[in-house]
Amino acid sequence: MLLALLCLAWQSGCEACPSWWPACESRSTYEFSNIVFITIDTLRADRLGMYGYFRDTSPILDALASESILFERCFAPMATTYPSHLSLFTGTYPNETGAIANVGDRGKAFQPTNRLRTLAQLLRDEGYRTAAFVSAAPLKRYSGLDAGFDVFTQPEGHSRRAQDTNADVFDWLDTTDEQHFFLWVHYFDPHWPYAPLPPFSDKFHSGPELTAYLEERSFAPADDKAMATEIANNYYDAEISYVDEQIGKLLDALRSRGNDWENTIIVVLSDHGEGLGQHGELQHGSVWNEQLHVVLFMRIPGHAPARIDRLMSVADVVPTLMGLTGLPVEDAFRRQASGLDRLSNQPGTTFILSQESSAPRRVSRRDPGPRYTLTGDEWKYVFKEGGETSLFQLSTDPHELVDVIEDQPEVAARLRTILLTRLEEQEKRLAIHQAAGTAIDAEIDPAIIKQMRALGYIQ
Repeated sequence: MLLALLCLAWQSGCEACPSWWPACESRSTYEFSNIVFITIDTLRADRLGMYGYFRDTSPILDALASESILFERCFAPMATTYPSHLSLFTGTYPNETGAIANVGDRGKAFQPTNRLRTLAQLLRDEGYRTAAFVSAAPLKRYSGLDAGFDVFTQPEGHSRRAQDTNADVFDWLDTTDEQHFFLWVHYFDPHWPYAPLPPFSDKFHSGPELTAYLEERSFAPADDKAMATEIANNYYDAEISYVDEQIGKLLDALRSRGNDWENTIIVVLSDHGEGLGQHGELQHGSVWNEQLHVVLFMRIPGHAPARIDRLMSVADVVPTLMGLTGLPVEDAFRRQASGLDRLSNQPGTTFILSQESSAPRRVSRRDPGPRYTLTGDEWKYVFKEGGETSLFQLSTDPHELVDVIEDQPEVAARLRTILLTRLEEQEKRLAIHQAAGTAIDAEIDPAIIKQMRALGYIQ
């Protein structure tokens, strides 16, 4: 019976069960009441148990992932909060919308058009009640990410703790009896500056395992103005542990709604990672995998747990979810998205394109512009127009420590062609979106500028 259902669901693209799908599950027909997206800012994938971390930072998330479809190799199109979230909710890449930095930090605010709309807008048109609760300045209303949300709350200052965000979420859940809602909850706690609350502040301490972890990845000592590397890593893990507990409280609130839980899709992902001293980078915005590799798993009722090793981008998340669930906005979203359903048998790219933030603090260091990277199964290529290029063999050098570009000129040349072709395609899409008025220069409130500066985004 499962085989028959699967073949019916895949009839447009295949005639039998895909060999890579571990449970040979059927594609769900649309039958879900609620959709919940949980995004966690600045969360490195390799700091969670589900991705092999040696510390118990994330028992709640690990338990949820164990009943979900876990994607092992999802990468952000940019290790920056706003562009990554916009890619998620529109299925596009930063260079296609002009959102190449946080708004106020050389980035442009999103303005929906008939050609490009957010997932929230599309779901609201289908009768969903929509609500968003964000925790930091880069995602506030001025960014345009509030489009499509009936309810949208944000911190008064530059950020707020997960428990304060949860308080707003719980108030909303207590007052809504909608049978179909789309809920987005954004947590910010693992972001710099790391200041974990007790008792989490004393949870992790330096020791041989942490030392081995840092040495294997060649973490550099922090500079004189920052906390020592090991202390920063301990506090970072403590912040993860705290937000993990708060996510547990959110899940409890969702479970308390009874049958709703059994019909609720939950998507959990991070927008990007964090340097913490690896590759000499303390924060994020660069092109190293510790900053680009993100957490991603989807709990979908009716689908057995699975671990998926396919490469994918944050821009592919919603198209892939559509392919698994058959949500009613699938056709409309696919028409606008350049992201792909990574679980389909459609021909797709074997490399994921990402780029460096174009914020002034990075351009000034690496003039005249950002670096781009292609990440594949075997190779990772880093390119900068008029600048230094690099090549890493990920199968033998997963932490990108040895540049082999001089030994592999043919590989580098092939990847350069692929990358430049991809950038040309994105430039064409940008022209289309700009003609429709998708991205606009924002008139930024001075208070927002001050908040962004407090978070280290503007100097």
